[in-house]
Amino acid sequence: MDKKPKPNAYTDVEKALAQYQSELNEMFKSGTERLAAKYPGFAKEYGIRSQINVFKKRPPQYYRRVMDQIMLYLLKDGGSGRTQKSIIESVRGDLPEYDSISETLFQKQLEPWEKKRIKLLIDDRMKKPISIHGCRTLSQIKERLAIAEQVKNGARIIKATVKISDEMVAAGDTSFRITRKKTGKYEYPIIRVTIDDKRVPLRVDALTVLLES
Repeated sequence: MDKKPKPNAYTDVEKALAQYQSELNEMFKSGTERLAAKYPGFAKEYGIRSQINVFKKRPPQYYRRVMDQIMLYLLKDGGSGRTQKSIIESVRGDLPEYDSISETLFQKQLEPWEKKRIKLLIDDRMKKPISIHGCRTLSQIKERLAIAEQVKNGARIIKATVKISDEMVAAGDTSFRITRKKTGKYEYPIIRVTIDDKRVPLRVDALTVLLES
């Protein structure tokens, strides 16, 4: 006995949406035609451009629940090192009732109330809460949490203003004169840095590439 194929609910919804969209477009078209007939002088000089889109409404508390869940993963040990895709996949598993959770949430501009809520979660769950001042998206908050995680694990974060001219390299308040070093038929610009009472050569061209990367 042949089994009947199961109805595809997703396809049915897509067909209904397409029909709904088609009828809305037709209503808009007929409406503009009626207006053009009623105001022929206006219609001769001006056109009407508009776009009507059918979209699925977000369930109540959608952004609050999804944002909370994303932050809970980010605030776990190693959470900020996960990819956006893997975090979203985990959140989809936790909230199966929401079928349209997208990675684009990480690039969404945060509302003031969302930032306030995220800051409360950070303050509650981090021993040394970070500042999210200036962060506009979850992606930027993720980057800031990743830096905090690296510092906690012993990484050194060095911020310095470095200026390089043809003759000097200035790092903060310290300046280094550029000289030339020959190695075989090649010649490189270098500065000499003191490490453990020894003068160690550092190639300026390599330093420039590192700072500009």
